[in-house]
Amino acid sequence: MAKRIDSDQFKGIKPIIPYQRIAEKYHPFDERRQQSVKKRSAGEERHARRFVAMRNLIDSLRQDHQIHRIDYISAEQEIMALGRATINKNLPSLLSELGLSNNATRQIINRVEEQTPFLQLRNRSSIKQLDRTLYPNIGDGLQVLNLDLPDLVLPMIDFSCVIWVERCQNGPITSTLGNLYLTINSLDKITPHAPRQQNFQLTLSIPSGVIEIDKTGRRAFLYQRADKSFGLHADKQINLEI
Repeated sequence: MAKRIDSDQFKGIKPIIPYQRIAEKYHPFDERRQQSVKKRSAGEERHARRFVAMRNLIDSLRQDHQIHRIDYISAEQEIMALGRATINKNLPSLLSELGLSNNATRQIINRVEEQTPFLQLRNRSSIKQLDRTLYPNIGDGLQVLNLDLPDLVLPMIDFSCVIWVERCQNGPITSTLGNLYLTINSLDKITPHAPRQQNFQLTLSIPSGVIEIDKTGRRAFLYQRADKSFGLHADKQINLEI
């Protein structure tokens, strides 16, 4: 026989309040995935807008050239090697054309060779030195990626150097051969109290590619390789298709 339950036993017990299931606090999986895709797409679109100039340049170049994605260390080493080859090829003729003696030319070349491990990659806003036949589509936001050997102080080796430096009294003189730019600068003004200088300054510069950097420091740069293809390095947050 079933036991009778007195309803008065439950008068002090409150009914259970319905609660929201944990899963219901969040969007269903499919909806969350769609939102994640939308956020990622929005981020990529922002990056794309920031790198419009680089994308346009890539589009114009890949019609006739192969473009290879390169990691930063390899790209830097490759650009350095190309720069050293350019210096070795063009510097002797450039110094000779400027009227330096054979002795001065030889000593300057030796000093430059000693300093080539200290070549620096820099970006410059001016694109005047850039080969526009090589990079035909330069939009706003692109800068020149330069390989520089800056402010190398050299002694007055002989009288040909003195004549050379006297021409710089009104400002630095820049000469070029190929894509090697050489700038000579007088360190001090020649005056009656200082009729001769002991040293002068030489800077080498090689426009090596183009670079774009956004406001957060993300960068993408492009350069021509020895086989005439192009190397592209882009920070991993940037999706640049080649």
